Amino acid sequence: MDALVVEALLASQVGRGARVTKYDRSPANRSPINFMLDHVVQELDTPFDLFWVDGGLPELFCIHGTDPNLVVFNTRYVELVYLIRRLIQDPVLDDFRVELAERTCLRVMAELAVRHKGPQWAIRAFLKSVVDETIMLADIPGAALMDLEMQPIGEAYVAVWFFGLAHELGHLCRPEPKAWARRVIGPEAARVCLERWLPQLPMLPGMAQEVWRRVDGGDPGYCLSLEALAEEAFADWFAGLHVYNASRLIMHADGSEFDLARYVREQCLCINIVSLLDRCKQVACVAEAGIDDERGRDELLLRPVSYAVRRTMVRSQLDQLVAIHLCGSEPLSPAHISQAEALVNEIETSLQPRLDQIEKGLATAMRFALFPGERSGELMRRYAQQKMTASVDVHASGAVHLCDLIECFHGRVESAEALRRIATARRQ
Repeated sequence: MDALVVEALLASQVGRGARVTKYDRSPANRSPINFMLDHVVQELDTPFDLFWVDGGLPELFCIHGTDPNLVVFNTRYVELVYLIRRLIQDPVLDDFRVELAERTCLRVMAELAVRHKGPQWAIRAFLKSVVDETIMLADIPGAALMDLEMQPIGEAYVAVWFFGLAHELGHLCRPEPKAWARRVIGPEAARVCLERWLPQLPMLPGMAQEVWRRVDGGDPGYCLSLEALAEEAFADWFAGLHVYNASRLIMHADGSEFDLARYVREQCLCINIVSLLDRCKQVACVAEAGIDDERGRDELLLRPVSYAVRRTMVRSQLDQLVAIHLCGSEPLSPAHISQAEALVNEIETSLQPRLDQIEKGLATAMRFALFPGERSGELMRRYAQQKMTASVDVHASGAVHLCDLIECFHGRVESAEALRRIATARRQ
């Protein structure tokens, strides 16, 4: 594809002001990313070009149908994964996690809303995320990436950097390995898992029957389409497998010891973080205006069910992978499967209270997005009048980043420029 056409296409997706470069895949560049890609590419059905994006919309995605396919790797997305991982992992935050989750989700929604919704609500969401806070989880765009790069290359490093990218590449996988995996995590398994999770969702009378009618109708765009669920679950499994392989191989080459329990924990974290980011995007897309059709309602209400289905399907494969690792050179036995299940259960159980706190924070952020009548006013004035603290200076960097993102898609917007002036003055 012509380079100018690619440049214009990517700019329309990530924003005109983002810095986009084609990633160096030459043998001379022996980065951890290329190490992982060298193994993944053997299983792909089609060639691709990887584009590295600094700034712009914080999403990872593939553009299919081009020659070659285009895979977009956004460093701000990686920063957000790292930020949410810190929010879940740090035990010091136990008493503040719900508030911090609300503020973090609002900040994520703000950035995603710039393209999918517009600048005005994005500014309000950002202001809500920083006004009157009692504790801060620092998020300075650009600085988080430098912090992550300083971390040792281990299970966490590989998962944060690679899980989302490997998931996108999973959609380009060759038919043979995909067909083999989908014998276990295909549409039939998706139906079994949906039958388990759907009754646990509070629904209006007749809604469950309507859901199954649409599922059986086979609409591939429906959020609970069995085929779509199987495809996404396969990409999740593909990502987990290659994070496992890359972690072991990179750490072996580095002389470090791979820790199976840490890998399982990072896998569980990544699946939950990716789902949280996607749910923030769904909310950002309907913020302010609300939901005016049945499809939009389903996308918002049923999306958590879709992730529960995917996690359940991937869980069976994770147990298998852990059991194979545990058995080493011995034949795989029921004892190894039981040991693997116990290990994964223990890790999932330890994470659940923190994930429940994140869910409460997300719910509060969703209310801000979907119920305008409940919002407090004058957020810009309150932000401008906040006392100067270290957190205000940190948030000023975030405000400028959001204004730059708005300018990427919408040019100069009066309210964004007002926010930029306040933030710049506070930094000075």
